[in-house]
Amino acid sequence: MAVDLLLRSGRIIDPGQGLDFVGDLLIEDGRIRTIGQHLTVNEGLTALDVSGLIITPGLIDLHTHVYPGVTNLGVMPDTVGVGMGVTTVVDAGSAGSRNFEPFLETTIRESQTRVLVFLNAAGDGLIREKGELADLRNVTFAESLEKVKDYPGVIRGIKARASASVVGDLGVKPIALAKDLAFQAGIPLVVHIGNAPPRLEEVLELLQRGDIVTHSFHGKPGGILGAGGEPLPEVLAARERGVLFDLGHGTSSFCFHTARKAFQAGFLPDTVGTDIYSQNLAGPVFSLAVTMSKLLALGLELPTVIAMATAGAASALGLAGTVGTLRPGVEADVTVLQLCQGGFSFSDSEGERLDGRYLLNPVMVLRKGEVTRLSGDCERARW
Repeated sequence: MAVDLLLRSGRIIDPGQGLDFVGDLLIEDGRIRTIGQHLTVNEGLTALDVSGLIITPGLIDLHTHVYPGVTNLGVMPDTVGVGMGVTTVVDAGSAGSRNFEPFLETTIRESQTRVLVFLNAAGDGLIREKGELADLRNVTFAESLEKVKDYPGVIRGIKARASASVVGDLGVKPIALAKDLAFQAGIPLVVHIGNAPPRLEEVLELLQRGDIVTHSFHGKPGGILGAGGEPLPEVLAARERGVLFDLGHGTSSFCFHTARKAFQAGFLPDTVGTDIYSQNLAGPVFSLAVTMSKLLALGLELPTVIAMATAGAASALGLAGTVGTLRPGVEADVTVLQLCQGGFSFSDSEGERLDGRYLLNPVMVLRKGEVTRLSGDCERARW
C-alpha cells in the first residue's frame, strides 16, 4: 500500500519551485498532496518530526553504472540509489542496443530505485571496457533507433565516450556518428570527455542545446580551461547555445583545482552526476551526497547544489516537473538529509584533500510508496 505520511517541521528546499522554508510536507497515497506550514491532518495518519533536517525532491544521479554481472563496473541500482538517498539513477552507457532488454528485465524493472538509461552508441555497451567506438561497425544505428522508439520512458539519451582509449585512430568520427544517432532519435547526446584525441573543441562543435558533457571538471590535459585558467571560448559558446555540463566525478575525472578555477569564473556544473561504479564506491566518490558535499566545500551554496541534483538533473532528462520536484500531484520521490557540521576532509580524483565544514548525510528516502530509513549518524557517515 502506498504510504500516507506527514513530514513535519523540516527545511523544505525545492529549487524547481523556488522553495526554501521550514514547513510540512503531506504525502497521501504515495503522492505529494500539499506543502505548507502547521498542516492539520486526519487523526491516525503517521507524522514524523524532521525538525533540523532537510526535505528535498528525490535526488537524481545523472551518471552511474548499474548493470552488474555484465560489465565489471556495475553495481546494483538500489546500492547507489535508495540505499544512498537517491531516488533516480541514470545508467550512462553500460548497455547498448544488443543488451538493453536483458538490462531492463533483470535489473531496471526489479529495482526500487528508478533507473533511466543513456543508451551506448556501441551495441554491446561497455562489455569490452575500452575501444567500443574504435570500429564504426560497432555503432548499431538502426537497432538503437528502434530501442529508443520502443522504450522512450526509459532511454533518455545516447552515450558516447570521446577518449583516445575508446575511439582509437578514428578521432571525432564516432562522436559525430553518435550525434547523428541522437539527433535522429530526438534525444540528447551525452559525451564523456577525457584524453584526446578527439580534442574537446572538436567534440563541442558537434553539440547542440540539451546535449550533455560529462567529466567536465577533470584535471587532464585538454580540459575546459585554457592556459590562463579561464574556461575556453568554445566551452562558453557551448553553454551559451544550451549545452549542459555534468560533474561526472568518477575515479579520475574530478579535480578540485579545475573546479576552483572554473567556479571563480562563474562556470558551475549544471548537474552533479557521480560516475559511481564498483571500483570507486569506497572512494574517492562514495555517493552522490558526498559528491554534493565536495561542492559545498568548494564554496557553493546548499540550494544551488541541491538544484543540480534535482531540478537541474530532471531538466537535463526532459522530465522537469515530473521528477526532481515536490510539486503537488507528482509521485512522492523524497529525500531527507542531515547537514552534518564539523571538520571533514574530502578527496578529488587527483588525491588532493579539501577541508569542509559540512557533510550531507541521507537519513530517509520515499520511493514507490515505501519509506527507506538510512543512517542518521554523522559520526558513522562515510566520505
